[in-house]
Amino acid sequence: MAGTGANGTAEKVESRDKVNAHKRCRSGVPGAHIFATSIRFEGGENGPEVLHFVVLKSAEGLSVGDNWNTIGMRGTGSHDVFLKDVFVPDASIAARRPADQWHKIWSVVRPHCHSSCRHTLASPAEAAAAKKKGDNAAGALGALEKLAIVQDCHGSIKRLNNHHDFKPSMDIVNQMLSRKTNIVNAAIATVELAAQVRGSGAFFKGNVMEQLVRDICASHFHPLPERKQVVLTGRHAMGSNPITGESAR
Repeated sequence: MAGTGANGTAEKVESRDKVNAHKRCRSGVPGAHIFATSIRFEGGENGPEVLHFVVLKSAEGLSVGDNWNTIGMRGTGSHDVFLKDVFVPDASIAARRPADQWHKIWSVVRPHCHSSCRHTLASPAEAAAAKKKGDNAAGALGALEKLAIVQDCHGSIKRLNNHHDFKPSMDIVNQMLSRKTNIVNAAIATVELAAQVRGSGAFFKGNVMEQLVRDICASHFHPLPERKQVVLTGRHAMGSNPITGESAR
């Protein structure tokens, strides 16, 4: 299981860090053995740092909540994880980076951006809607042009990624995250219209559309959400620090 977000605190104790944090929405936690996450450490040699580390799920002080009671994405088991006075040895810290600064590590991590699962939800939604007959259904299906946006942006991200063979840069991150936002908005519109085409049956539990409608709602919450992506894109266009907004010129 992996945790995003460097919330929490770390305190140096001899050759270990004592960490405390509450990490939300940890995908796959019921079947996991190792927890990978990050945390802010104020006592870095050159100022505040972010520590990326792994700990065993069975580590003393690590506990898992039973709170993944959600509208959609129920199969991910993304319960919260609590770290209370968990000791992390230096050997378990995979990377350190300056806090409050864009780091090249995100040029590798962020482009992943969960675009594939949005594409996976939008395509079967169209297929389910296509089973309806008549001119009304035909007209609505003809309006599903936003699926093409999903497909085009998803294909563009795959080409930019080039099977993970690309040079990390802020430019490529910006391009991928902008496309991720387009994918999310177009995929949601596609699923919603497909549900309308299917009719009132799509509102019933057990209908093929019902889970798609619920699951697509989670799209907004995966990094980066649109409200943060547009700020990052704007700051990048202005030549500013994408994290703080301070001028880099």
